[in-house]
Amino acid sequence: MHLGHLDICLSVKDLAASLEFYGALGFSPADGSLDLGYVIVAKDQTRIGLYRHAEPDMLNFRGADIVALAAHLKSRDLPVPEPDHEADGSTGFSLTDPDGHLLYFNTLPGHDPAPEES
Repeated sequence: MHLGHLDICLSVKDLAASLEFYGALGFSPADGSLDLGYVIVAKDQTRIGLYRHAEPDMLNFRGADIVALAAHLKSRDLPVPEPDHEADGSTGFSLTDPDGHLLYFNTLPGHDPAPEES
C-alpha cells in the first residue's frame, strides 16, 4: 500500500535563519513563504517543511489514496480516525507512533499523484 511521498516537517524558531541554513546545504524553496510562516525546501528527491512554531515535528506522507489507506491501516489494527476533508480541498488523518511522533497523511487531488504501479 502506497503511504505517500514523505516530507519531514520541522518546527523552527527562526524561519529566515533556517531557510538560509538549508539553502547553504543546497536546498531551494519549493512552496510557502516567510510571510505564510512556512517554507518547503527541496533538493533532489528530498523535501523538508520548515514551520514557524505552527506545527510539531512530524512525518508528512502526501499523495496516497487517503480513504483506501485509512481502511488498510484500520485492517492492521491501527487506531486510524476517519479522514477529514480540509478547507483547502485535501483529505487527511494523523496517527502517533508508540513514542508520540506525529505522522500526518494528506492528499490534495492532482497535487501529489501516486507512483504508477509496476
